[in-house]
Amino acid sequence: MAISLALTRSPWPVALVYGVDLVGAASGCLVVLVVMTLMDSVSALFLVGALGALAAVFFAQAQRAVNQVEPPLLGIARLRILKRPLILAVTITCSR
Repeated sequence: MAISLALTRSPWPVALVYGVDLVGAASGCLVVLVVMTLMDSVSALFLVGALGALAAVFFAQAQRAVNQVEPPLLGIARLRILKRPLILAVTITCSR
């Protein structure tokens, strides 16, 4: 879904967007090998969740830059702690 949106809504050529996506996927595969070597699977899962939350923050900032601000569709997305994913990730990691 994200790739189709990136390909159809991007001002850049489709080949460039798709090429960057492929490079990101390949580097993600290599990073997974390193992460799974350095930490256990539960910690890796929290890391992936934190990275996903960080990506959501970047997408939200990009949307605000284009002045297309929309309210969150889910009520849980309005919680204050979820507005700061780094604090949430550190809290979960440190409580372990």
